[in-house]
Amino acid sequence: MYPRADGTFWVRGPLGVGTLGEVDTLEEAFAPVVDSLPQDCGPAIEGTGRVL
Repeated sequence: MYPRADGTFWVRGPLGVGTLGEVDTLEEAFAPVVDSLPQDCGPAIEGTGRVL
């Protein structure tokens, strides 16, 4: 999510996906992110992001 000069937010997906949309508030920016998650995506967990 990137804030824009006009106060809106630009929401980008992962590399290769591109722009998910532009929204008016930070709260609204989470909807396109959640909508783009895979159907079988599990819950977020705390960790380092490294695979051991």
